[in-house]
Amino acid sequence: MPSFEIYYREQDGRLVEKFSVRCASPLKAKVMAHAMKIHPGHEIEIWQGDALVYERPLRHLAEMEGDRPV
Repeated sequence: MPSFEIYYREQDGRLVEKFSVRCASPLKAKVMAHAMKIHPGHEIEIWQGDALVYERPLRHLAEMEGDRPV
């Protein structure tokens, strides 16, 4: 099963929490990240190795896609 790193950040980018999970897919990691979110204002990033596979709100992924919503 793949390993994912889940990051929770304040809106100013400050890291609040980080942990690793093993999930069958990025979708399952996303579900886990939202289920474990303590504060509704925290931003979420999910990484698989060096690849950012999910974030809310969208920032980095939109930049990598030429500012198109993913």
